Amino acid sequence: MRFLILILSCGSLAAADEVRLKAGGSVTGIVEELPEKVVVHLQYGTVAFARDQVEHIDRTKSSVLQEYQERLKGTDLSKADQIETLLRWADERRVGSAAQPLRDHLGRLRWNGLDLNNASQLELYTVWARGIGLPEMAKEAMGRVLDLRRQAIAAAGPNAEALYQLGLWARSNGLPADAMVLFQEAIRANPDHEFARRALGYEFFAGKWRTPTELKTAMGLLEFEGDWVTPQAKEAILASRTFAKERRRLAEERKRLEQERARLAAVQEAGVVVFGLSRP
Repeated sequence: MRFLILILSCGSLAAADEVRLKAGGSVTGIVEELPEKVVVHLQYGTVAFARDQVEHIDRTKSSVLQEYQERLKGTDLSKADQIETLLRWADERRVGSAAQPLRDHLGRLRWNGLDLNNASQLELYTVWARGIGLPEMAKEAMGRVLDLRRQAIAAAGPNAEALYQLGLWARSNGLPADAMVLFQEAIRANPDHEFARRALGYEFFAGKWRTPTELKTAMGLLEFEGDWVTPQAKEAILASRTFAKERRRLAEERKRLEQERARLAAVQEAGVVVFGLSRP
């Protein structure tokens, strides 16, 4: 019990009240007193105690969350450097999700200061956003970079190699769906672009580029129960099942006959004259 209380106490840095328990130990959090129990709201959940388990509730404890709110009031939210200073302070004290709105605000503030036609700025912003914990904003920036690169390729005219290379870039930067579209555009520009074809899963067989399904069909395979097999293998599987079914039928018939013989033998031993076989 003491070990559990210690874990809960360590996980509730952004709280203002302390509940001391009769069994020993304490829990720090935002306390809600109900008629039959005391609920402590922690940073990542809640814990409840029966009234008779609680020795004392101290509402005078200092709160990291309260201090964060006070510091937030004194922060100029139009200045990125002041926001970053407060976020570093919050991260060091594990304020948790309470600081997320400020983090989002900083992300938008920096975004608004970007030249959205400058791919280099956007790529640097992407790295920064991932590092600070803003994955969606990083993805938005990377999508904008992708648009700029596509526009540059379009302005120069269809270029299969350029589209393929951009597809590789998109795939390595967390944009797999865009990468597939770019590989498709590359083979429209040059149907024989080997690497774009292979990136889409094509194989070259018998003088043609083929999808995985087309390749297996061209090799004479049949789709059978979720797998690809030769016609001979399919026939062998079906024949084996037929034989197995017939063996089971014969075994059941043999068992029935043995039971019939046993019944007749029992009747004869009992002194009953039996003329021919009969079913039960």
